[in-house]
Amino acid sequence: MEPLSDSAFSRWAALLESRIGVRVTPAWEGHARRILNAHLHDLKINDKHPALLASRKGLAGWWRELLDQLLIKETTFFRHRASFDYLRCYLADKASTGEKRTLRLWSAGCASGEEAYSMAMTAQQVWPNEQFQVLATDISEAALNQARAATYKASRLAGLMPPEHTGFLSLGEGRVQVEASLRSYVHFVHHNLVDRRWPRETQGMDVIFCQHLLGYFGPERRDAVVARLARCLKPNGCLVLGPGEYLYRHIPGMQREKRSDVLAFVRSTDSRLEC
Repeated sequence: MEPLSDSAFSRWAALLESRIGVRVTPAWEGHARRILNAHLHDLKINDKHPALLASRKGLAGWWRELLDQLLIKETTFFRHRASFDYLRCYLADKASTGEKRTLRLWSAGCASGEEAYSMAMTAQQVWPNEQFQVLATDISEAALNQARAATYKASRLAGLMPPEHTGFLSLGEGRVQVEASLRSYVHFVHHNLVDRRWPRETQGMDVIFCQHLLGYFGPERRDAVVARLARCLKPNGCLVLGPGEYLYRHIPGMQREKRSDVLAFVRSTDSRLEC
């Protein structure tokens, strides 16, 4: 079967952006072309109308598999350490006021789960009576299944501080698993950030991490997603983005933290944003 023509690939790229918000950049185009060509070859179809193919009955599993292979599903524990240092200080400051309610955190675009478990480890260290919940969402079912299993290569723990190693159990043969009590704080849910409706459980968050994801979106989509994430925060809640992903832009109802090493915003107490 002939590889996708430029015009056919452009139609597929437009479909991907409309369905999942991901914009195929020049740097990513080669990877996307290889995956698309391989999947279409397996179907023995060179369809010039991708929207029709993607919606065809019986191909839902094929579409999910395509997305799973197109999207990067792995990350690392405590990726961008400065963001987690900020989170620890932010939570410690809130805890010092005597708050003892259940804290709600969200890892938006959690990939294989390392960020969500890193957030849980951080909250466990500083929040009173360990009363907290972590929502972790991703568009990839394969990534979520891996995250729920919470099993990783032991080499992935390189760079962690000694106290952080206590959150893992050795399975032997170079594998570790996040220990059960820590896993119990994290709830994984399939969610597409460009969907019109978001799950009710995304509302009323104290902390949202959305790192290393916005770069896949075009400017308008990125603005819309960030504004919507901000509306999911409680007053004084914080939004932590990946460094360099959203610099110098104003987010309605939010104040940027005055730190050079972290891209964090706090929702003002008088904000009247509607979720």
